[in-house]
Amino acid sequence: MVYIQDAPESFTDEMYRRELSKVSDQRRKAAEGFLRAQDRIRSVLSYRLLQYGLNCEYQIDVAPEFIFNEYGKPFLKDYPQIYFSLSHCEKAIACAISESPIGIDIETLRPFDAELAEYVCSREEFAAISASSEPEVAFTVLWTKKESLCKMLGTGLPSKEELRQILHSPFRASFETTVNKAAGYVVSTIFKI
Repeated sequence: MVYIQDAPESFTDEMYRRELSKVSDQRRKAAEGFLRAQDRIRSVLSYRLLQYGLNCEYQIDVAPEFIFNEYGKPFLKDYPQIYFSLSHCEKAIACAISESPIGIDIETLRPFDAELAEYVCSREEFAAISASSEPEVAFTVLWTKKESLCKMLGTGLPSKEELRQILHSPFRASFETTVNKAAGYVVSTIFKI
């Protein structure tokens, strides 16, 4: 299941303090470690969205603790059979929950950056994006797919060459992508099948 909360920038300091009191000590310490207020807010909101999803899907009403693999991918300490992925950008917060490996990425739509695209895309991908009538959308869709796959795999960021070819790897998975131009973001979720 995928959960999205739009407009995290509308979150006030008072709302942040109220929500901070509802997260685990572990998440509270992590959130308070961020220098920028926006990052603290997004950290707490993404965790609260996870809590909401866990309650809806599994009737889990405790603040979950995380354990991490060697690359920093989080897992639910007391619920190893449940997989999740969190992501946030300026425009929204996203959470995906499943009983099999899953990854999610959400990104703000920005003007197309050809230099960045050349760095992270294969030649074929770059050509398709460049030929698109909306290269900013095409690039963001492709990037969110790559990032969500990296999150599902949980092995950290790949090398430049691996990143360029990552979507051409032989694995069984399915993507769902939503482009929300009105809210200004793209979200991609990958489900292992």
